[in-house]
Amino acid sequence: MARTPRAREPAIGAGLSVALGRGASLATLADALARLADAPSRGYAALLSETEEIFSRLTGAERADVVLNCGGIWRRWTGVGHDDDRDAVALDPGIAGAREPSWFSGGLFVPVRRGALAVILAGLQNGRDAKCAASSLAAAFELALRALECKAIAFADEGELEVMQRVTLRILKSHDLAEILLLITHETRRLLGADICGIMLREGDAIVMQRCVGNYSAETASLRMQQGQGVAGRVFATKEPCCVANYVESDVISGDFMSLARVEKVRSALAAPLLSQDDVIGVLEVWRRQTAEFDEHDVRRIVALAGLTSLAIENARLSQSRLATVEELASTNAALTERLDVIRSSTAFQNDLIRLQLEGKTLAHVAAKAAEHLRAEVLVLDANLAIEGAWPPRGELAPELRAAIAAAMRRIDPTRGESIAFGERTILLRCANAGSETLGFVALLCESTNERTEFALAQICTATSLHLIERRAAGRARAETLGAVLWDLLEGTEEVRSFALARARDLHVELHGRLRVYLCRLEGIEKRALAEGWNAKDLSVRRRGILQAYRDVGELAQWVRLSGIRGNTIALVCGVPAVDDAARLGTAWARAIADRMPGLCAQVGISTVCADPNHLSGSLREARISVEVARQRGPVAAATFEDGGIVGLLLSLRDDADVRKLVRTIFGALMDEKPEVRSRLLGTLAAFFELNCSRTATAERLGVHEKTIAYRLSKIRDLTGLDFSLHEKRLLADIALRMHGMTTAT
Repeated sequence: MARTPRAREPAIGAGLSVALGRGASLATLADALARLADAPSRGYAALLSETEEIFSRLTGAERADVVLNCGGIWRRWTGVGHDDDRDAVALDPGIAGAREPSWFSGGLFVPVRRGALAVILAGLQNGRDAKCAASSLAAAFELALRALECKAIAFADEGELEVMQRVTLRILKSHDLAEILLLITHETRRLLGADICGIMLREGDAIVMQRCVGNYSAETASLRMQQGQGVAGRVFATKEPCCVANYVESDVISGDFMSLARVEKVRSALAAPLLSQDDVIGVLEVWRRQTAEFDEHDVRRIVALAGLTSLAIENARLSQSRLATVEELASTNAALTERLDVIRSSTAFQNDLIRLQLEGKTLAHVAAKAAEHLRAEVLVLDANLAIEGAWPPRGELAPELRAAIAAAMRRIDPTRGESIAFGERTILLRCANAGSETLGFVALLCESTNERTEFALAQICTATSLHLIERRAAGRARAETLGAVLWDLLEGTEEVRSFALARARDLHVELHGRLRVYLCRLEGIEKRALAEGWNAKDLSVRRRGILQAYRDVGELAQWVRLSGIRGNTIALVCGVPAVDDAARLGTAWARAIADRMPGLCAQVGISTVCADPNHLSGSLREARISVEVARQRGPVAAATFEDGGIVGLLLSLRDDADVRKLVRTIFGALMDEKPEVRSRLLGTLAAFFELNCSRTATAERLGVHEKTIAYRLSKIRDLTGLDFSLHEKRLLADIALRMHGMTTAT
């Protein structure tokens, strides 16, 4: 502590008496001392100005300058705060730390506060006397400085409570962290009489400057330091306040920021930790460029301000967290509300699609409802890109649209779909799947997409899949039903054929007019299945595919009334066109089957024309005989009964020595009658042929009425399908009758 002014007064008076012995009056001395005593009341600048004038006048110096040590550079007090060195004073080495007035090249160096504050006198006339007077005046100047500082401290003490109250109220009222930090930096700087004030907050293992006022360099505003670096780094590491009197000469702190301290021209620094439950969350630091050092009172102040700052930061962060939570909840609520609206809209749309499904509406209705819901163009396509439904309605895809969709199909992910640009719109393409099988596609042409669009697309795809599956199932069930009707007509008894015809009418199958039976025998399919490892399901699927091969022959497909497959045999009942070219159509069908499964043998036999569907069983036998003729022509060939006839029968005898089986093939259901009925009918037929097909002669021989003969012949025709008005049919029946007689005789 400096000595009090009372203790220094005798020394000051004695020194000045010696210095002023050549003519200066006591009145001059009294006036000088009075001016020094009064200057502190007018502020720091007034004191320094008065000091320079008094030193110059009382020592006889041409010039007197008060200089301060700012970051290791001595400057005239008027130049403190300037970035340039125009007010810097060059001192000889060793002079800056002198305890007593010392001469150097620029004049007399008079220390007031060692290493911090001094007066330089230039142009002295009487050096020895001036040195003595300067020493006394320095003591008076020191007393005036102390008075000024005491007054400043007293004034600060009076305003400190007010400052703390103001800062606390602002903290409680404001939740803006940036505003609070700005307020604290300004108030701390003012309250501690500092030139620079900064707040650094912790970011991981470092503290980073968040707010800084009074700095020269932009680098100061972006300071970042680790534990142990500089004053703030020391506070960060120790969790205790740190004060240094001379930053650039201190051995308490590291030298990481000495160059920046020189740029900022700082001398002393003071910092305190910002604590939150014993954890350092930041550092509050102040710097002074003037000579006044920070004292214990300043330390208490900054610790108190640091506590308020910590409270402010925690309060602001809590408030921000609370606001963020409220905003997040509001955002979540808005998102959930929006999602609920989407779900409600999607549910209503789903209900509409289900209603359309239950009402049996087509995919065109589904597309129209989807277009209304999404306000976009909707296309429902099958696996071959044929339009199943569209809104606005269209018959077929435009070439450029078809090309774009086809390109998207080649790279589509069945589970996610594909999105492609199409002019100013976007095409969203999704698959309508049934398990791993793609049944069709849904294409949406829209301006933009959102969650509602994705939901709706998925629902449309589901509705499309259900519709196509239902249609496929219905088609398969119908095909199976029609297949059963087909085989009942071809192989059933008279009663079964009657029921089959009734079912055909119920299914709107037209069987009136002239008909032919096309029969195909497949060879090699089991061998293919064994080679490729097909299971029973695979084989069934491929057989159904082969059944549809007739659709590849347009001229034949339009005349098909019934189709079915049993084992390796496919049968078609077809109408007869005006220009009957059965052999060519049969050959085309055989080739279409072979194209669907290369390497497969397909021989097609075609019956003669049948005018009565009740007689289709006879057409089946003719087709079977014709298959034998086709077999002789190659692995993929066709033959009509007209081509083979009895020759076909003979060929079948050559390849199949089972005469009883051949007889059964020709006579069909007749062989299933009771033995007495069968014997009576075959006896009547034998007599009819022996008597040259005369009903009258046959009746006389058998001793029955002619109408009885007519009834029996009609019964045989119904059971066998043989029309005895045709010569070839009579010949075929005669041969079968003789074979039957041969087998029964043995």
